[in-house]
Amino acid sequence: MNQAAMFSSGLEMGNLVVSSGLLSHSWAAIRELYRDSLLHDPTSPVSIKNKVHQQPPNCTVLAFAPSTPFAAQYLQGEGRDLVSSAALREHFPLFEFVGAKGNPSFSIHRAAVTLFASLRDKLSYLKDRFSKVSRLIVTGHSIGGSIAVLFTLWLLESIPQKDLGSRLCITFGSPLIGDNGFQQAISERPTWNSRFLHVVCDRDPIPRLFVSPRNVDPISNASFYMPFGTFLLCSESGCACFEEPESVLDLMLARMSSGSVGTHGPANGGMQMNGIGEWDYEGILSKIMDGAICWGVSYEGILSKIMDGAIWRGVSGLGEWNFGTLQTGIIIQMDAIEVVEKTQLSTFLNHRGRLQNDDINALTSKIVRRAEDLLASKRINPLKKLNDIKIDMAHIEWYKKATERSGGYYNAFRVEESMRRAEIVKRKSFLTQYWKMMVLEAEKFPQKEGVFSRKAWLLGGTNYRRLVEPLDIAEWYGKGKEDYLANRSEHYKLLEQWVVEYGKLAASQQSNGNVRSRPASLTEDSCFWARVEEAIISCKRLKQLGGGCREDEKSLRESLEKFENHAMELINKYAVSSEIFFKESRFMLWWENYKEIMGSSHHSSLADFMRNRRYKDWINV
Repeated sequence: MNQAAMFSSGLEMGNLVVSSGLLSHSWAAIRELYRDSLLHDPTSPVSIKNKVHQQPPNCTVLAFAPSTPFAAQYLQGEGRDLVSSAALREHFPLFEFVGAKGNPSFSIHRAAVTLFASLRDKLSYLKDRFSKVSRLIVTGHSIGGSIAVLFTLWLLESIPQKDLGSRLCITFGSPLIGDNGFQQAISERPTWNSRFLHVVCDRDPIPRLFVSPRNVDPISNASFYMPFGTFLLCSESGCACFEEPESVLDLMLARMSSGSVGTHGPANGGMQMNGIGEWDYEGILSKIMDGAICWGVSYEGILSKIMDGAIWRGVSGLGEWNFGTLQTGIIIQMDAIEVVEKTQLSTFLNHRGRLQNDDINALTSKIVRRAEDLLASKRINPLKKLNDIKIDMAHIEWYKKATERSGGYYNAFRVEESMRRAEIVKRKSFLTQYWKMMVLEAEKFPQKEGVFSRKAWLLGGTNYRRLVEPLDIAEWYGKGKEDYLANRSEHYKLLEQWVVEYGKLAASQQSNGNVRSRPASLTEDSCFWARVEEAIISCKRLKQLGGGCREDEKSLRESLEKFENHAMELINKYAVSSEIFFKESRFMLWWENYKEIMGSSHHSSLADFMRNRRYKDWINV
């Protein structure tokens, strides 16, 4: 059974922290912190304590927790006010890095930022101390979880992506911390968003302090709280993992409406307290580790029992059932936290896994749809390693080599229809989606050390642009279109811009540059073939004028001379591939037309080069 296909909403991280013991280690660090520093005076001001806890093998846990069990009263007193990024920029610019170019505005819980600012010196020391520790768990409870989240973001921003290591942030009973802009800014950084796990017990009111139906009102323009990261939603009957933010809100609201949420405070008689004024997360975690809760690592065993006809929450005798659907996984997870009614689950199971609109309520339908959308957005992984991308590049390079006798790969791709071309179209599509997303990531966060300053990344982008863009140009002009340069994709422009900027930097650091002595394998100007096509079009129009409009003739001749000079400049630098001189190439077609227009009296560097057939030496190299 493909469990990933069935339970796909955040379970990768959930499985990791449970099976590795990181979840219990994190809570153990918090418990130890409370034992050492908890104050039971309700009049004491809330402060944040921290403790470093070493866990084998070579794992460091940094825990944050409030100094008093009355954090709920503090949070209620402080209110749900948000502070905008504009106000932060003026008074506390530490989190300005969160903003992205396409999403520059965001808001954070004012009380959390205020507490964080009061701890700035201590947190700066901790940041310097643990920035080199790759196996680090930052954890926090209640408002301490908010500090853990902000500290982790601050830490991640200072570490290059390739050095992020195994750093994670795990919170217990933490309130939501930011608005939709904050959530989007974090979610747009996949390597950040995937490092946050929030454990929420259905009887703990603190995570729901800032949750209300207004959070999910699509019409309102106001800023409301939105979750990010993965949420492990727990009840006494089971747990479920979800990462789609609107679904997390809906499920938290659904549990609130069911009356499961307790109340905080010493006078609470109906809620089980554990001595620190919070719901007993330790009891929940022990059930998870014992496999008694239907979630994550224990699903395989639970499902095998179901398949054997064993009773599970009142359902038995399932017979044949399609367990391979995303909908099934979501139904089971929602049932585990008692969001799905027993009667509804029974009806669903009796249909043998065939999800029907009449069998599920509106909430389930929305969560399934959002999960499908989230999966679709992840099918192209923006973090796919360059080594994997090289496989797609190798296919196109093979095509380039195989089409040399057909006038080169540009000419072949422009005119042929074949199975091999279809395969190259597919490979080209994968590469283009990957690089568009990578360029978008780099362009969104210009204030951080840009990825385009990394030599290996930039080299990969340059090779992609020089190999693949000619194929885009071939498709463009093969369909009878003109003026590709005016419609050129933005990601190609940025990749070219960054390589120019890097080239200037490299030139300033090196006294001697490499001088090419043989033709390039890929033409350095990735738009060269577009210039060739436009030159062919200019020749055609010049012939059609037949000595008509002098202004048009002058303009066309100037554009042709400009291209002639550009081509010769590239030739002198050995910056063009030898395929431009293949007999069937579009460049040679242009030259024949241009030679006819200009006549035998025309002399230039390129004309002499071509008439003397010096290009023959290039083909034989």
